[in-house]
Amino acid sequence: MTVEEIFTKLNAHMLEGTMTHEQLANYYQFLALDGYKCCHEYHFLSEMLSYRQIQKFYIDNFNKLIPDTKLVNPSIIPADWYKHSRGDITGAAKQEYVKNAMELWKKWEEDTCKLYCDFYQELKTLKEYSATYMIKNLIYDVEREKAEINKKMLELNSMNYSIEYILGQQKLREQEYSLKKKRLL
Repeated sequence: MTVEEIFTKLNAHMLEGTMTHEQLANYYQFLALDGYKCCHEYHFLSEMLSYRQIQKFYIDNFNKLIPDTKLVNPSIIPADWYKHSRGDITGAAKQEYVKNAMELWKKWEEDTCKLYCDFYQELKTLKEYSATYMIKNLIYDVEREKAEINKKMLELNSMNYSIEYILGQQKLREQEYSLKKKRLL
C-alpha cells in the first residue's frame, strides 16, 4: 500500500468509528441508559478530535488532502426500533440489547486495533516514521478502549447482565463521562 492508500483507509475507518459511537449513543439514549449514552458521546468526541489530528498531520506532512472514499454506515440501531417508542422496550429486552451492543463495540475495537497495527507495519516498511508515531498513538487509544470494554463486560457477565445492576450504574457512568467530555472541550 502507498501512504495515500493507508491514510485514505484510515480516514474512512475513523469516520465510521465516530458514526459507530454516535449511533451507540442514540441506541443507549433510546433505552434510557444515560450513563452508557454519555460514554459513547465521550468516545465520539475523542475520536473526532483524533480524526482531525490525522487530517492536519497528513496535510502538513504530505502537503495533500486525504482523498474521500465512500463511507459505510455501521447501522447499529435495529431497523424495527424505528416502529416503536422508548416505552415499548421491556427490562428483559434491554438486558439483551445491552449485551448485544457491548459485543458489537468490543468487536469493532478489536477489528480497529488489528487494522491500525497493519497500517503501522506498512508505514514502518515505507520508512514513514512520523506517520508510524501517529498510528502508534491511535493503537494505544484503542487498546485502552478495549481494556475498558473487557472490564465492563466481565463486570456485566458476573452480574448476568442484570437490568437492576445496569440501571444502578447509569448515574455514576453519566457523571464520570460528563467530566471526561468537559476535559475534551
